[in-house]
Amino acid sequence: MYERGVRHFVAATAVIAVFAYLWVFSRLGYAPIHSDGYSYYVYLPSWVIYRDVTMEALARDWYGGTYPGFTGILRWPTTGLWVNLHPIGTAILMAPFFVAGDLLSLWSNLPRDGFSLYYEHAAGAAGIAYLLAGLAALRRILRRHFSDGVVLATLVAITWGTNLFHYGVFDGTFSHVFAFFLLCCWILIVERWWEQERPTWRLSTSPARSSTRRCFSTACRVTASGAASAAAVEACCRPSNVSNSWRVGSPRAEKTSTGAMVIPPRPPCAPRPVRTPSPGCCP
Repeated sequence: MYERGVRHFVAATAVIAVFAYLWVFSRLGYAPIHSDGYSYYVYLPSWVIYRDVTMEALARDWYGGTYPGFTGILRWPTTGLWVNLHPIGTAILMAPFFVAGDLLSLWSNLPRDGFSLYYEHAAGAAGIAYLLAGLAALRRILRRHFSDGVVLATLVAITWGTNLFHYGVFDGTFSHVFAFFLLCCWILIVERWWEQERPTWRLSTSPARSSTRRCFSTACRVTASGAASAAAVEACCRPSNVSNSWRVGSPRAEKTSTGAMVIPPRPPCAPRPVRTPSPGCCP
């Protein structure tokens, strides 16, 4: 029973997410690109459609030269150039969906302005896609260490016991769900890296890939750097083996609180030596 639930969890979440998305944006009158999501997204129309990395052309065309205050896009006092407080990582991850919306707009003769029908829903679809991809990566991490019952309960708790589903469907253009996806991938890569027993080509390149994902998660959402740093500390403390008390099916693993652990605990890093000051060096 639990095995089937885990196997079909991402597909079931996809169906629920699509129905929730259609209900919200067809009945409530909201646009998928709104609030902070606008500021994460605005790089794409400025770069691709207006061919302007300064974002000046889009401001003139849409707002008469000045972005609205809610965007957080301000002129830097000394240079007069626009500075977006929201980093570019989310826009980069959205780029394939933006290109699809752009091509559909060209095909259907809708305005190619970055904010017409297909652009809006392509950006919303990106949020759902990365929500599902992140859950698939998380499921793979959990199944390495826990029984199906614990995995299923954890996935349900994380998806609907937190605001993750909201950020994947209603606020899908915000950075949260993209950072969730990147961090899950990063932890999965670190786990696979430690499984390599000998230095191979894949072993030597995996740290570079994982470091790239850590930097990219920070580019999506600055606060994600804290979680990435915590995972980095965990990665630096490789155990010789995982305690049998944490293996799949053990009583301790079964009783672990859902959502509290993503991977088994690592032993602490060796403490750094304490320097003893020499006499007379300090007042």
